Amino acid sequence: MRCYFHLVNEIEQITDHHGVEVSTIEAAYAQAMSAIVELREEVEKPADLVGWRLTGVDQAGAVLLSITL
Repeated sequence: MRCYFHLVNEIEQITDHHGVEVSTIEAAYAQAMSAIVELREEVEKPADLVGWRLTGVDQAGAVLLSITL
């Protein structure tokens, strides 16, 4: 299945238009956690991540997972 990872907060959304192919929801979760680790390493101030979450959705837009950053 194709999974798209969007960064969202209460005001805005950064949309993933490409997504990644995953075989299970567990694999999608592992991809999400890898992305979060990478984001945390790139952000200068951890406070900039407050209020954001990474939401994984399928091709139909159904939410598969949502992880607070």
